[in-house]
Amino acid sequence: MSNKPPIDLTEILILWMIKEPSSLPNRERIDQLHFGAMEVLKTGKPLIIHEKDRHQWAGVLPGINLPINFQNVIIGVIGITGDPTELLEFGELVKMITEMMLHQALMAEQLEWKQHLK
Repeated sequence: MSNKPPIDLTEILILWMIKEPSSLPNRERIDQLHFGAMEVLKTGKPLIIHEKDRHQWAGVLPGINLPINFQNVIIGVIGITGDPTELLEFGELVKMITEMMLHQALMAEQLEWKQHLK
């Protein structure tokens, strides 16, 4: 049996804090299936959706969808709506920070686990 502590990814939350959710421009999309994100989860590859490509998936908007990788497993998708040509660099930065936060949370949990075993 491994001494590696189990990690519960449901306890690792990355939230964008919004003071007024009612001010979101696309509130009706909350709690809806996002077909662009589903495609990224299936393929493991980023998906860039341009205005001319919207017809390929129901309810999608132009933007980017990037896989979140953690320990060589895709655990989620970062989706950012807007002009893909303007979003790509920003999206890659958000993806990198998200993955670093997950890695840091794992390292902190492992350190705590080691301290507990002493």
